[in-house]
Amino acid sequence: MTKRKQQPRKLRAVTDAEIDQVLAESFPPPEPAGGLSLHDLFAQQTREILDNSDLDEEQKQSILVAMQCPCCGGGAGSFTFKLKPRR
Repeated sequence: MTKRKQQPRKLRAVTDAEIDQVLAESFPPPEPAGGLSLHDLFAQQTREILDNSDLDEEQKQSILVAMQCPCCGGGAGSFTFKLKPRR
């Protein structure tokens, strides 16, 4: 018994409005920053990500050393993060 070839699906044209709608549903706009600068937001988001990760302190430190702020290009010396003390 031979298998039948599947017919290729017919694709329909997609409008820009449909693409915009899907993107809007997939990527909701961020909440207002509440007057924080980009530098402060970057530091806050980094702190949240590192706090919620399962990385050890040495891995967190290496990430902090390699980071650069998107607004000012500042390196690790520009940021102060409180990390949990080693046990």
